[in-house]
Order: sequence, then C-alpha cells, then structure tokens
Amino acid sequence: MSRPPAPPRDVTPGVLPLGTVVLTMEGALPVEYLGAGDRIVSRAEMQVLRSVDTPAPRRFALTFDRPQVVYTDGRQVRCAAARRPA
Repeated sequence: MSRPPAPPRDVTPGVLPLGTVVLTMEGALPVEYLGAGDRIVSRAEMQVLRSVDTPAPRRFALTFDRPQVVYTDGRQVRCAAARRPA
C-alpha cells in the first residue's frame, strides 16, 4: 500500500483561535459564529460543516464528513473528519 501524499507546507493543522475569520457561503465570518449546517469554502469545494467543537477555551475545531482544508485569514487550515460511531 502506498501512503497518502503529505499535506502542503502552507497548510496549518489544528484548531482555530477565537476571532479567526472563515470563508463561508454567506461571506467571511468569525469562527465563533459558525454552526453545524453552515457551508464552508474548502480547497475541494463548498462543504457542509458537521460540528464545531471547543477542545480548549477560546479554541474551535471544525469537523466535516471527510478531512478538509478550509480558508481562514489568509491561511489554509486542515480540519478533521467526523468520527463514525462504532
């Protein structure tokens, strides 16, 4: 089996701090205003946001059906896929 390609170096993994602006179908919005069902601009195409988690105070993690790279404040951020129930 071959390994998946490594992500580009310009992509940041992880969570977004409070106030980070994310590109959505409705325009650029701060991450704290996002909710499940919002449509987010990703590298692949428009994606439906499944959930917004807060793993730490003032930090937000966006979750999609599959891993995605989204556009924020001039950066590209890698977001996780939702975990499937066992």
